[in-house]
Amino acid sequence: MQAIARDGTYVTTFGRSTITTSAGETYQMSGSFLTGPDGILSSNCKSINEAFDTILGLHGGRRI
Repeated sequence: MQAIARDGTYVTTFGRSTITTSAGETYQMSGSFLTGPDGILSSNCKSINEAFDTILGLHGGRRI
């Protein structure tokens, strides 16, 4: 899955647990925990799709 955020960042998923951005950030989903460069972002993610949307939200949301 790939999308462009409103701030121009590309957000991409790799497999079922890794999300990267064109800004050089890597996020990892382990169980229901979503972690990133600044630590734990969420302890209640139910799927990689929910985690993907969370990362898009950090970058201003999805560009349409």
